[in-house]
Amino acid sequence: MGPENPLVVATYRKKLAGIYSAEDLKAQQLVTEFFRPLSWYLQSKFGQGNSIRSIKSLREFLAQAGEQVGPTVLTALFLKDKVHDEALVSSIDETLHCEDKTMQFIVWHDYTRGFTRSLGILLVANEDKEARIGMFKGAIEELGQDREELSQKHVGELEKFWNQIGTEAIRLLSEDPTGLKVLEGFLQTLEAEKQNPQFFGYLIPEFVIAGAELARDLHQTVYPQAASLYS
Repeated sequence: MGPENPLVVATYRKKLAGIYSAEDLKAQQLVTEFFRPLSWYLQSKFGQGNSIRSIKSLREFLAQAGEQVGPTVLTALFLKDKVHDEALVSSIDETLHCEDKTMQFIVWHDYTRGFTRSLGILLVANEDKEARIGMFKGAIEELGQDREELSQKHVGELEKFWNQIGTEAIRLLSEDPTGLKVLEGFLQTLEAEKQNPQFFGYLIPEFVIAGAELARDLHQTVYPQAASLYS
């Protein structure tokens, strides 16, 4: 589905900026006809207790490495690593057939970026203050922006905006320790900024939003299984 090294992937996606518009890719149609059914399939695959053994193994692995995490972080790590790497990417690769491989790569990249960025926001909200600040600033590049192509003013505005997102994520996590409100809040931000090219950079908003929806829905499906390990 394209280069595996994250830096190579991001560089390659940047080079493809502007080749296809959302209209060219029939983005909304793809979301309705492909990504939503894919979400239902993955929720069925990993829900209803189907993931408890794998989640337990991940918790034991982290404990052996000296990492003690709660069910919220455990769920996010499970989704970000196992589900993303072993199920989501392969499911898209096997079933999504675009007109050409370049088009397919763009769709895959932007969708999975929305998925991993949403989970990243949740994970960062659990970090200490200094780590959170640096990681939220780094989200500029991760969501499709390029500092080299932005004026210093715009970089500052985006950093301020991402810090606001981070502050809100921390507040929502204190309200709802499961993390679901964090994912819902970030999804609402993405939807509100859908027409803002400065926010999404070279990414296709519809695919990013669909990926964030998947992160929310799978978290809601998997979290009860992780929580059961702590009861």
